[in-house]
Parts: sequence; structure tokens; C-alpha cells
Amino acid sequence: MAKRHRVSAEVVAGAGILPNPMDEAMLGHLEQAAADLGASSLRMPSGAGHEAA
Repeated sequence: MAKRHRVSAEVVAGAGILPNPMDEAMLGHLEQAAADLGASSLRMPSGAGHEAA
């Protein structure tokens, strides 16, 4: 596609930041709150880190 539109493109790996584990007690509270509302929850890793602080 880059060649067709005469532009260059480069794909590089992300920042290499490993996921930070969130506090298990906090996860439990969030999962329980979702369950209390009839919603499901799914644990997913995140490399952002700020939500685990």
C-alpha cells in the first residue's frame, strides 16, 4: 500500500513495557461490582501501567 501511494512506512515493535499486575483485592472489588450489576468481567493484561498503580 505504501508503494502504491508513494509513501514510506515502517512497522516497529511497541515500547516493550511489560504489563503491571493490578492489586488482587482491587480486582476482586471490580469483578464483584460488575457481577452485582449483572455484568461480566474479563481480566486482560495492559502495558499502560497507570491503571495498576
